[in-house]
Amino acid sequence: METKANKSNLSYVESLLYHSASQSNILPITSTCNVRCIFCSHRQNPPRTESYRIPPLTMEQVKTAISFMDPDIPVVIGESVTKIMEGEPLTHPRWQEIMQEIRDSFPKTPIQLTTNGNLLTNSVIEKLSELAPISINLSLNSASSSGREKLMMDKLAHQAINSARLLQEYNIPFHGSIVAMPHITGWQDLTDAVLYLDQCLAKTVRVFLPGYTAFAPKELQFNQNMWQQLRNHVKGLRSRVAVPITCEPEQLDNLRAEVVGVIKNSPAQQAGMKPGDLILEVSEEVVLSRVHAFNQVLNTDNPLLKVKRKSNVMNIKLAKEAGDSSGLVMAYDIYPDTIQEIEKAARRNRSEKTVVLASQLAYQVLKRAVDVVAYGDSSFHIQAVKSRYFGGSIMAAGLLLVDDFNAALEEIAFSNKNFQLILLPSIAFDMHGRDLGGNSYLELQQKWGVPVELI
Repeated sequence: METKANKSNLSYVESLLYHSASQSNILPITSTCNVRCIFCSHRQNPPRTESYRIPPLTMEQVKTAISFMDPDIPVVIGESVTKIMEGEPLTHPRWQEIMQEIRDSFPKTPIQLTTNGNLLTNSVIEKLSELAPISINLSLNSASSSGREKLMMDKLAHQAINSARLLQEYNIPFHGSIVAMPHITGWQDLTDAVLYLDQCLAKTVRVFLPGYTAFAPKELQFNQNMWQQLRNHVKGLRSRVAVPITCEPEQLDNLRAEVVGVIKNSPAQQAGMKPGDLILEVSEEVVLSRVHAFNQVLNTDNPLLKVKRKSNVMNIKLAKEAGDSSGLVMAYDIYPDTIQEIEKAARRNRSEKTVVLASQLAYQVLKRAVDVVAYGDSSFHIQAVKSRYFGGSIMAAGLLLVDDFNAALEEIAFSNKNFQLILLPSIAFDMHGRDLGGNSYLELQQKWGVPVELI
């Protein structure tokens, strides 16, 4: 159910905005978009999905949101927020005033702007350059006008493609992203887009594997084998370019802190780090996962890394201050704190047998993390949850609903297993504990008669 934010639900939508600002420093300023992407998730939603289209924010709303933000972490403009449809931020008639308000409020805080690029003219990029420190996430998707037209129905494709060169000329750091749809544009189009972003000196390239719901048109659906084909294609491209390329979502079954890529001229590159390096320790602390390693390096002054490269183990010291980017690019797996939260929840509820429901994407990593961090504690049962509501190829936790979790509990004959606690991924719910269909997770507690908590 795509809904405009009217008077009856405005306070709820505003609460979503301000919650996002306070928790993540993310500020969606409009749902207006000037392209029509065939892969847009909102076009494939089931009928009762709660999603809200917001008009351009007023300056009063922007200032209120800014008041909730943390000046010590980047401010993100143009990314999605739970239940709010993201748009193209540069369509906001007062985008310059908004960006200046952010900069005036937080003079030194990095700003990250996500844009499809077709409004990034010379004059716009010049104004953005005056707001440093700022970086751009450029949703390029194709480096050809015909490809952009097929994927995004973009009438200004030439401007978006040229914007990568302009960003390079103005020395504005940017990251490129591509929703890979070779079944629509062909494999060469994907290759050309990566090569072009590499030529324009993008810091990184994120290749997103396409997804579709059960409500997607037949022409957008594909054989699940294509995900592995895409991963293999990206692996081959990594040997042809200098720019680090990630493939998302990754299909991980281990917690090995392996480096996917190293950003050019970064502390990591200058210290000699290479793709494929395995980080074992950071400043004499053993790392437990990719996320753990990445954050330890990020938050440490001049971190000393114990690294395994093929059969050799060596120490590499990075010259950087705490909080500064290292230039390491790694896949996302899990925070060790997540396992500690699971253990605390079990102790808090005096549960001797806990079921932890996870997305299909997170299942293997979460299971491995319990083995590593919780030493294989048998009191935790990890259960993968299939997306029945959205269907199709959807496997992400953020798109799971109460009905999906309930079906998974019925599958494992929950009532016969003597479980004493149910844990769910918090990303599937808003700050009121409601899923994308408007149902509360507490409905599960009422049905199954045991405590339910969000992790």
